[in-house]
Amino acid sequence: MLNKNFVKAISVMLILILSISMAGCSKISEDEAKSIVNDLVEKSYDLNDIYFGKGLNYVDSGNPNAIYMVVDVKERYITKKALAEATYAVFSQDYAQDMIDTAFYGVQSEINQGSVQARYRVYDEDDLIHVNKNYTTRIDKISAYKPELTKITKISSRFIDATLITEQGEERSVSMIKEDGQWRLDDSTY
Repeated sequence: MLNKNFVKAISVMLILILSISMAGCSKISEDEAKSIVNDLVEKSYDLNDIYFGKGLNYVDSGNPNAIYMVVDVKERYITKKALAEATYAVFSQDYAQDMIDTAFYGVQSEINQGSVQARYRVYDEDDLIHVNKNYTTRIDKISAYKPELTKITKISSRFIDATLITEQGEERSVSMIKEDGQWRLDDSTY
């Protein structure tokens, strides 16, 4: 008798646990997916400008030999930690890490062709960003998108694929990934 009740109780608990875990895996609607995509793309504009566009403003030290200047305290992010947190809140773990690494460490090639010097540096324990005054961006203008024209091409419980339309009418495909219960961009939007 005791064993039967015990087995029933365990069965009920397993069914409850399974149903709760499956509820978190349900597919979202197309309207919800558009809202998620448009929200993350909107949040990415500022970060795109920092990483790929104009960048952060700095205060010139007056030293002609200095390459990295301290970030202007009026900027929206003045520490690497704050910038990294904002980046991880919008982009997937892997993509955000690539953005941060490239910005703060640059890109080296074996024969030094195509190498990119770091755009930002941190020197002290204060985590204050220093900006490369000689850095030249390869992107003239960050793309802006028309949210009303966003098309969802695929939806699953972990991924959303969408097509964005720029203000110039160009199409761009982007993917979202669900990490730790939150949706994140897994592609560039600049």
